[in-house]
Amino acid sequence: MGTVYSVTTSGKERVVFSFDGEVDGGNPAAALVEVNGTLYGTTKNGGSSYRGVVFSMTTSGQEQVLHSFTGFGDGANPVAALIAVNGALYGTSSAGSEFRRCERGPYCGTVYRITTDGHEKVLHVFTGYADGATPLGGLASMNGKLYGTTFRGGTGSRGHGRLGFGTVFTVTP
Repeated sequence: MGTVYSVTTSGKERVVFSFDGEVDGGNPAAALVEVNGTLYGTTKNGGSSYRGVVFSMTTSGQEQVLHSFTGFGDGANPVAALIAVNGALYGTSSAGSEFRRCERGPYCGTVYRITTDGHEKVLHVFTGYADGATPLGGLASMNGKLYGTTFRGGTGSRGHGRLGFGTVFTVTP
């Protein structure tokens, strides 16, 4: 269900951690981010609801799940790398949201903030229309704002089942 590994400059590989696909997550799809000597990352699947996790890890392989996504108010299936901004981590979930706010079903996604001790807060729930849906890429931070892209949604997504071709969005942390 995926691994975290290290490689020396001479090419020697060492498996640091192997995911079980259950509680500790599975299918990591993005790069890790280092903050004060600790690694942070996401898995697309696994966790208590099998909708992905945010985890921390030491370089010796001690993993801790910081947040297990439920697929509703907090999002689901994060596939993009986290970024660190002013002591907090920010990311996107490619699916899941508060169903009543996601007019296009459960696939709209979220932008979230999580502290290094695991307190998660959703900053934006995508509706699937003008603001976009399904953020697959990571975020960028510039001038006090977060920027990202969505795979679907946008101005061409209203009516007749059209999903749109995506958006570029900004969110205030």
